[in-house]
Amino acid sequence: MQEYCAYTIFVDESGTDSLKNFKDDDRYFVLAFCIFDKNYYSQEAVPKFQKLKFDTFGHDQKIIHGYDMMNCIGDFECLQDSKIKNVFLNRLTEIIESTNFILISTVIDKKRLIDRYVNAQNPYDLALKYSLERVQSFLHERNQENKIAHIIVESRDSKSNERLKNAFVKIKNGDNWNQSSFNFEIEFVNKKSNSTGLQIADLVAEPIRCKFLRPEKLHQNFRSLENKFYCKGGRNHTGKNFDGYGLKLFPY
Repeated sequence: MQEYCAYTIFVDESGTDSLKNFKDDDRYFVLAFCIFDKNYYSQEAVPKFQKLKFDTFGHDQKIIHGYDMMNCIGDFECLQDSKIKNVFLNRLTEIIESTNFILISTVIDKKRLIDRYVNAQNPYDLALKYSLERVQSFLHERNQENKIAHIIVESRDSKSNERLKNAFVKIKNGDNWNQSSFNFEIEFVNKKSNSTGLQIADLVAEPIRCKFLRPEKLHQNFRSLENKFYCKGGRNHTGKNFDGYGLKLFPY
């Protein structure tokens, strides 16, 4: 019988992975991995997220997507009422801050990438590789690296899914920094599945990208994530020493 990892891992991106004719506001591509203890996820993280939906919308079938939410469009037209929006966003921020998960993210600077490399690799593939290497390191620390860990990503079109799966298989089979095998399995999940983990991954990816797009600005949403990044030195050093560990910028 297969033995499964104690953690479940959700992935989402911010920005596009295209290297052709991108604008300044699309300079950075971000891949964010949210790692949850399965027991905590099912017993605490999901119920907190669902209760916010019940209290705000009357049901839990709304799928929280950062862009639609902040622009008060689609399923979030009710947030055009500033009072409802403020209460909702304050509670959502509180939930993200109080929910326990480990955050691993890779940021690809597409401008530096094409300036430095003649045949630049696809940003998604690069971010996936660097992030999976760090996930493996985290699981090794927790004695979970020999158990099957599922990587949950939002399904796109079939061509994109196939390309991503091929890149994923290469990395897990040894195309990584120490040429070892990773015991990972990838699962493509339809956005309509209403996965709490995928929605949280969506919400954390954009603040990371904004931090790099506008470094001169104080990004409060990013500050609220700092204690969640995988870092050098373990739990006693959360909130610091995460550059290059839980948060990698490439090229640097």
